[in-house]
Amino acid sequence: MQRGETDGFVPVGERDSLPGRFYVYYMEIEWRTLIESAGFEIIDQRVGSSMQGLNAGATGWIETFGRRA
Repeated sequence: MQRGETDGFVPVGERDSLPGRFYVYYMEIEWRTLIESAGFEIIDQRVGSSMQGLNAGATGWIETFGRRA
């Protein structure tokens, strides 16, 4: 998941050649809450600061490893 505190529309050509897309970014606790409320147990969650592949507005990555509870 891309980490951040915003959401927004990324126009055509800004990220790739596909039509514009709407993105939502989450902070760690928000993302954890959503995953757990969907019935998953979090095994590990890591935050990365690599900017590779991120859209405008994102500040890093959240890697979440879980299993169905």
